[in-house]
Amino acid sequence: MDTVHHMLLFGCLTPVSTSSYWDCGSVQGTCEDEASIMYAWARNAPPTKLPKDVGFKVGRSSGISHFVLQIHYGDVSAFRDHHRDCSGLTLQMTSKP
Repeated sequence: MDTVHHMLLFGCLTPVSTSSYWDCGSVQGTCEDEASIMYAWARNAPPTKLPKDVGFKVGRSSGISHFVLQIHYGDVSAFRDHHRDCSGLTLQMTSKP
C-alpha cells in the first residue's frame, strides 16, 4: 500500500501523549520537551544506513527515555474501506555501549 509518505522517529524525555496514537497535526506536536530526530524514512528516498556498530545512546542520562513514531500519509483514501496500515519500523536495542 502506498499510503505512507514519510515516517520520523523522535526521541525525547516526555511525549505529549501516552496514547497508542494521536493526531500530531494539532498544536500538541510530538514531545513536551526537545525532540531529536533519530531516524527518517520517506517513500522513494534512499534507505538510511548506519555504519556497522553505530548506534544511539538512550535511557538514563541520555535525554531520551521515549520514542515517538510519526507517520504522515500521502493518500488516506485507502482507509475508507477500513483498510489497516501495518507500516512501522523495527528497533534493535542492546546494552552494549
